[in-house]
Amino acid sequence: MIIPLFPSFIHSFETSGFGEIKNDLVKYAYEIRKQDPEGVDRSNRGGWHSGNRLDLDDNILKTFIQKELINYIVQNRVFKEGVEWELDGLWFNINKKGHYNRKHVHYCCHMSAVLWINTPEKSGDIEFENPQFYNQAHERLCYSHEVLDRYNHYPAYTIPPTEGTMLLFPASLYHSVGPNETRQDRISASFNLKLYPKDFTYDPS
Repeated sequence: MIIPLFPSFIHSFETSGFGEIKNDLVKYAYEIRKQDPEGVDRSNRGGWHSGNRLDLDDNILKTFIQKELINYIVQNRVFKEGVEWELDGLWFNINKKGHYNRKHVHYCCHMSAVLWINTPEKSGDIEFENPQFYNQAHERLCYSHEVLDRYNHYPAYTIPPTEGTMLLFPASLYHSVGPNETRQDRISASFNLKLYPKDFTYDPS
């Protein structure tokens, strides 16, 4: 018997009603880019990254994401009773052909997420790096492919984007996005979450 200890939870779920709202989300992304064509320099290499505080005002993207998060978290009892959460940063990414996002983590938050909005085939997969990449490298070389496949014990794990799907994952998990090999814009929205357990008290001292 093999007991897999200390997994990293990556939540993947299909949002509801995405087909009806996709065009509006795409339009909103381009509107935000028109207002700030320079964007900001984060993990993006060649791509456009909007300012990351779209969560501060009411807008179509924020409303949609909050609704879908509530549906997923409540229906699947993801968090125990009394846990509160809040958006802490929300932004668009638009990658043209050849653009990508280098490996990075998200600081000063607990979980991060992506919503895929316009992602044609070969527009760039997301890749998560195994936190134990170095520590267990020799051990991993000795395991059979059957064992490695059964427990997703890889140096890294790649997930192709699916429009309307949202991924929620630990903010400390290193991840990157491969180059867009198409002539179409790859559009996604990313955000962070802060989690507050019941009776949580923050003491900055």
